[in-house]
Amino acid sequence: MNTAVAGYIAAWRPTSVPAEAACSARQVAARAAPSGRERAKNLLRAAGKLAGWAVPLGLGPAPQVLLHPSVIERFTAYAPGLTGVARRTLRTNLRFIARRVVPQLDPADAPLPREGAKAPYTATEIDGYLALADAQPAAARRMRAAGLVCPGAGAGLIRSDLRQVRGSDVACRSGGVLVTVRSARPRDVPVLARYHQRLLASAAFAGSNLVTGGTGPARHNVTNPLARSLAGGTGLPPLDTSRLRATWLADCATLIGLAAFMRAAGITCSQRLGDIIAALEPADEAAAVALLGASARRTIPLAVLEGLIDGSGIAPEIEVLLPVGVRHRQLAVRTLIPGMLLPLDGRRPAFLTGAHAALIALPAEDQARLGVSADWKTGPHLLTCRQAGHTFHLVVKALGKDQPDGAPAGILIRICNDLLEASIPAWVTDATTALAADWTDVETWSRPPRHGTTECAGPEASWGHRNSNLPGPKGEMFYGYYLPAATMVAEEHGQAIPELARRMTLCSCHPGPARALATVLLAMAAAGIALGDMG
Repeated sequence: MNTAVAGYIAAWRPTSVPAEAACSARQVAARAAPSGRERAKNLLRAAGKLAGWAVPLGLGPAPQVLLHPSVIERFTAYAPGLTGVARRTLRTNLRFIARRVVPQLDPADAPLPREGAKAPYTATEIDGYLALADAQPAAARRMRAAGLVCPGAGAGLIRSDLRQVRGSDVACRSGGVLVTVRSARPRDVPVLARYHQRLLASAAFAGSNLVTGGTGPARHNVTNPLARSLAGGTGLPPLDTSRLRATWLADCATLIGLAAFMRAAGITCSQRLGDIIAALEPADEAAAVALLGASARRTIPLAVLEGLIDGSGIAPEIEVLLPVGVRHRQLAVRTLIPGMLLPLDGRRPAFLTGAHAALIALPAEDQARLGVSADWKTGPHLLTCRQAGHTFHLVVKALGKDQPDGAPAGILIRICNDLLEASIPAWVTDATTALAADWTDVETWSRPPRHGTTECAGPEASWGHRNSNLPGPKGEMFYGYYLPAATMVAEEHGQAIPELARRMTLCSCHPGPARALATVLLAMAAAGIALGDMG
């Protein structure tokens, strides 16, 4: 022990413990011979707290009394006003002193309380918090609330990591969305795919400012007002950023199959895995994006989807129907359709926001080729959701009816037929003429109109009846549409073929699915496609 540490120990006169306890702490700390001033401070604090607790109880300040294993264990287990972390730290330091000062007394281990990992939120609870974020009265509140939930549950950011994130730190790169963390542990974190759209919108709103609001990254308790604004009443537990991080950890562990690996290895605690991982090279950014689910997991390559669209010929057919504006339209129909198919391939609804998120998550070379990113006079420009909505609404108007009647327009039926026909391999189209016809119900997102009115967000939807094989009533009413489909099946005594949908349409519940499907089948016959048995 050097003279500086010895002088620090000799001068230690705390006001939080009695003088007699401080004297006992100085004696045992000096005999423990700490290597540095910080270590000496920790040992003095532990010995002082022990003596300050034991002396008023009548125990003598002698080291062989205070550092006895039973005294240390009783102090760390039952001393009032200590947290679980403080109890473990004090016991570790007191055992160190005991091994140096009274080595003949070797303390035995006794279990102390340990905080377990926070329970992750369920997917339903996360959806509830996102819905509450969308329901905030002001746009700034909505964006900042999303800037709290999405980086926490989508990238595991909490505390200073979260407080310092700016809108400019969120970027589309390597086929996914990444957040650049600029705290004490700088890194680039891939964001889980389900949070891309909301986080990108929040980042675009924030710009170069902080996504959770405020003026400086050193501010504290900034998440408390945001968490209070997302209080869900009786339906949701209080929002806890530590649980958001636990949710991200659980999702990533599921994606990489961590539970299966640890079970196969017979490991129940991952403490020693850190020593193994320290000797391994981390994966590059693109591999991390793919591994941690930051890119949409596709079963169909983008090139296959593009080949299907080009083979059907529907993109140029729709493009000529759209009006030509004065300004160049960045998003072409040839790009919009793959954007609508990509979320479907990822088992997600093909919402317009989902199509936009799928397009801006493509690799940079695909974005440039498809026009998702373009060179403007002001520099590179990434497709916005508003631009995607503009092209989509032009397509809807071109393929719709002037007077909606619950049935698709002829041009829309032909476009859908061409796209489905192009998706069927040539050897399958000639292998059978038999079709199995059926339909299913599709509820609309619109609320039904009020009693005695017909006005609602889905004016072509209507009430229909559906059967159920679930427990309870076997039939019920729903408000929406029917989806009739004709699926290819093997002919009697014919070769086995894949059961692919050859025709599909959507119609209102009135006049009904049978009539709508008959119109599609008659169009098949008119196109020279042979029809065989129908089931």
